[in-house]
Amino acid sequence: MKYRIVFEADKHWGVTRPEDQYQSSFIIKKYLAEQPVDLYINLGDFFDTKLLLNSKASIYAVRDFQDKVAICRARGIPVRAIKGTRGHDYDQWDIFDRTYKEKENDTICFRTCTSEETLPGLQILYCPEENVNFADYVDNYYDIITRKPPQLCALHGNFDKIMPAIAVQMAENDASSTTLVYHYEDLERTVHGPLIAGHWHTGETYRHLSYVGSYDRWSFGEMETKGFMVVEYNTDTETYRQIRVPNILAPVYKTYEVHTSVYTNTEAYAALIEAVDTNLKADPVMHIRILVKIDAEQANTEQQLSNLKFRYANNKRVHITVINQLKKEKKAAKKEETKRLETSYSYIKDPNMTIQAKIREFILQHTGHDYTEADIMSVIGTHLESK
Repeated sequence: MKYRIVFEADKHWGVTRPEDQYQSSFIIKKYLAEQPVDLYINLGDFFDTKLLLNSKASIYAVRDFQDKVAICRARGIPVRAIKGTRGHDYDQWDIFDRTYKEKENDTICFRTCTSEETLPGLQILYCPEENVNFADYVDNYYDIITRKPPQLCALHGNFDKIMPAIAVQMAENDASSTTLVYHYEDLERTVHGPLIAGHWHTGETYRHLSYVGSYDRWSFGEMETKGFMVVEYNTDTETYRQIRVPNILAPVYKTYEVHTSVYTNTEAYAALIEAVDTNLKADPVMHIRILVKIDAEQANTEQQLSNLKFRYANNKRVHITVINQLKKEKKAAKKEETKRLETSYSYIKDPNMTIQAKIREFILQHTGHDYTEADIMSVIGTHLESK
């Protein structure tokens, strides 16, 4: 059998304006409603933080998930979900308990590791994030994982091949750690197909492991395509194909870098303002960061910065960040000079050196003359006598 499975991850309801997040969900809902789909899986971190039930973000989040369930039910598409990070999802998937009970096996959220033949001939291992280290995780779920080898794994969390090595070591060397870090090699030997994960927003991949990435964009520096993933799996040949579907409604977070060594006159700042205003008008949800890097002293810099801040003071979609590289360089130089002086004059704090020995070293450093300690002591003694 050939199946087409839609994966969504890291919606993070509440991280930004819920109206924008809800509008953005139109893309995946349209896909679920119109394209051939056999299964929809949500990979967790559906919520960004613990939300009040009557908050606008919570109301939109409930509506969004129920929209997707309604679309899938109308087309006979099963819905599965797994709990994400404790600090994001908490127990908030429980608010859909009534939805889960409305139709048996139609919509299920897994809170613990579960293996299920979700579609005929397709065994899927569901691994929500749990607060336990990997060794204990395997001990707890070994029978579930190995009883019937899965063809696909849907999970949420960190992998040893994706996390920085130092973070992996810290988590695994601490016997009391409850940070779950999946071991790629162990799961690859067990799963006869792809490992599709939520948690990393930038869509990292490693061999058969693929992170879906966050559905929306809400911060600068994440310029990679946002959206969801479709996996086509053939149970007869145990082969698969992955397709990343872009969310064309994901807000754009654009950065303009302003180097004061280049922006030397009023005309340059006027051109910047024109470009920013044009983008804001063309895209009503675009966010723009003006990143000012002071790398050269200019007479008009302070005035131009004041003009920019005044112009966009009431526009929440424009963010102005100033990095004074000259101050950083001066601070670094001062720190380096302090370090040099401490090294050069470290003997002053040496408790094993006499005062005359320290004076001798100081004179030698600054004049090149090497006096005996006796000569130095005779001078010091004369001085003390005069007091």
